[in-house]
Amino acid sequence: MRSRFSAFCTGNADYLITSHHSSKRSANDKQELEDSFKQSKWLQLTIIESNMGLASDSHGEVEFVAIYRQNEEVSRLHERSQFVKENGLWFYVDGVLNALPDTRLPKRNESCWCGSGRKFKRCHG
Repeated sequence: MRSRFSAFCTGNADYLITSHHSSKRSANDKQELEDSFKQSKWLQLTIIESNMGLASDSHGEVEFVAIYRQNEEVSRLHERSQFVKENGLWFYVDGVLNALPDTRLPKRNESCWCGSGRKFKRCHG
């Protein structure tokens, strides 16, 4: 999960495609990813929970929240992702978006959602 987030941060479309399960890839993946890199800046990843995914496992699940900026607006993505291991390598299969209890952005003087203890305007605002 962390390596895929890093690939989003650095714009590494080839890694994202390679680490996406072959059954879920499409011909235009690279172009779509490259287009999204131009519009988005990924800021922070918080792993909430992981199930399975150990060296002896063949599948795993990761729940995370990722904070990103797109078109000058800060947003967050909350997902439970499914991974499968084949031939010793982990592949992202798919994910289910989770609705957060409060999806609005914090106001400028409210605490930032990332848990830094700083006001939103001084952190991710």
